[in-house]
Amino acid sequence: MIVALFFRESGSLTPKYPLSAQLGLGSHSPQITEADDGVVVTIGEVEHPMLAIHYIEVIEIGLDDGTTMTVHLYPGMKPSAFFKVSLSNVKYVKSKCSVHGWTTTYL
Repeated sequence: MIVALFFRESGSLTPKYPLSAQLGLGSHSPQITEADDGVVVTIGEVEHPMLAIHYIEVIEIGLDDGTTMTVHLYPGMKPSAFFKVSLSNVKYVKSKCSVHGWTTTYL
């Protein structure tokens, strides 16, 4: 079942999120950026929806030495997390969507 989310704007219905995000197309791909003292992981080429019925529950990174770091997210939050690690030490990024399950990306 596909549920499309819309809001009313100037008398017409406008999609709240792009259809590709609603269908999960590209919305689970991690975007990793270096920060001054770590990395920021954001889920989605277009930010993943963070609604009560559809949101990113967990972002996890795995490091070369076997260490894992996990951030739990909740509806209404941004689908991103900061980790105080060097990008060169990150082996993989995992995220868990409440609707679509786990996605893993190896670096």
